[in-house]
Amino acid sequence: MKFRAATAEDIEYFKEHSINTKADRSDIQQMDYPYTIEDDDGNLLAMGGFRMIIPSCAWTWIDLSDEGTKQIKGVYRIVKSLRDGWTKYHNVTRLQAFVRDLDPNKRFMEHFGFKQESLMKNFYGKEDAYMYVRTTNESI
Repeated sequence: MKFRAATAEDIEYFKEHSINTKADRSDIQQMDYPYTIEDDDGNLLAMGGFRMIIPSCAWTWIDLSDEGTKQIKGVYRIVKSLRDGWTKYHNVTRLQAFVRDLDPNKRFMEHFGFKQESLMKNFYGKEDAYMYVRTTNESI
């Protein structure tokens, strides 16, 4: 498996192959560090990114493809390594993720050690979201 910079073609692929049908993929240019993970055969497994909020805090997201769920252990290892290296390199002490209540990626974020911090009413229009957070004292 390898990761690379995400492209507009990746977004189009995930519109049809994501396990999260409600994900907003409208503008990849809003991300500071978008990435895609693919296997050795070129199958797209996951897409994610980071966006700096302030120098010590960033927002992160991840979206799994249907193929990515079949290779979840490998995807997890790559994302964890990428996250750990990225946060250390950028001196990020707080990493946030926004998750809908029934989002299938909620379990994935919890597996990464993110903890639910707050409920954000009407975050996605009329839908609520939960803020999940990892901080340096939780070994980002």
